[in-house]
Amino acid sequence: MLIIVLVLFSGCAGKKKYEYLEGTSQLTGYIGKRIVLEGRISTMPWQHMIDDNPDYRYMEYFDVGEDQLVIYSKEKIDCGGLVRLEGSVIQIEGKSKRPGSDEVYREMQITVEGWECAD
Repeated sequence: MLIIVLVLFSGCAGKKKYEYLEGTSQLTGYIGKRIVLEGRISTMPWQHMIDDNPDYRYMEYFDVGEDQLVIYSKEKIDCGGLVRLEGSVIQIEGKSKRPGSDEVYREMQITVEGWECAD
């Protein structure tokens, strides 16, 4: 009996847990956590801050409903439709470009650990 229990628990130990999110409104509460999010690679990029992370060579603008965010991946995401991605939420900070402004901007973005075409 002990052997069966050890086998069952050892199979679960290596699995990563991801929280499925319906949209981007909850991202602030998930900084540093693993999430699943569905959306589409954008054909119309908005203005965003961009992070320089050599571990993630590919950067895409990602549309989730009426929102858009930046995602980074180690491989090219090649889907023409809906994409389901697994990744970690990161926060990017930057100062305003306006002369004399000390305002700090924060943006939630995602480092992609896995993805699949969902349609």
